[in-house]
Amino acid sequence: MRPWLVARQAHIAIVVKSIPFRCEGVTRVLDQATRDALAAASPSSLVPVLEVDGVRIWDSLAICEFLAEAFPERGLWPADAHERAVARSLSAEMHSGFSSLRGYLPFCPKGQVNESADASLPEQVRLDIQRIDDIWSECRTRFGTRGRFLFGSFSIADAMFAPVAIRFSTYRIALSEAAREYVQTILDLAATRAWIDEARSECDRIVPIDNLVKDFSRHVARFRETEVAGRTVQ
Repeated sequence: MRPWLVARQAHIAIVVKSIPFRCEGVTRVLDQATRDALAAASPSSLVPVLEVDGVRIWDSLAICEFLAEAFPERGLWPADAHERAVARSLSAEMHSGFSSLRGYLPFCPKGQVNESADASLPEQVRLDIQRIDDIWSECRTRFGTRGRFLFGSFSIADAMFAPVAIRFSTYRIALSEAAREYVQTILDLAATRAWIDEARSECDRIVPIDNLVKDFSRHVARFRETEVAGRTVQ
């Protein structure tokens, strides 16, 4: 995923819970000056990185965990221990998983494709989508009766799934009713709208949606060739 996108996952959690912060952007053009700046700011030379009192925390989920401990009154995780354990499990699964979906449906918040991408989805991408749909539907049924989000009120789990919700909207992915409603809930967040508006203003950094649609068939062909090559090697 694009570094700035991961940074915004933590950004949504901070904004929704009204935690004061100062944000510094980094261009995606990785010239030597940018590489040097990243190396100086982040031990991994990647973003996001949060600096607090001279201590640097990198990785979006680690940042969210730090914020949850630093601001326990903001309820960044569910209060119930069992729900909190499930929320952490799902956040970790989203953080490290669904590579086929990420590779096949590039993040592009600038608009929507004209036709749904469903017809061209490879099996593994369909499985990723179904797993996410199942997660959202089950959470909304089991834990979501107290509010619109996965565990009722907004939590880190919602921040971690926000980029996928935007992807599903961009590519008009067919979802269950519960999952569609959850996508709309994420899109309706003021923080999400601000995030998308900022991304759309970065015209020099993001592939225009028209170009993405134009090149999508070529992208699909490359993705399938990679899948076939991978199976052959295995």
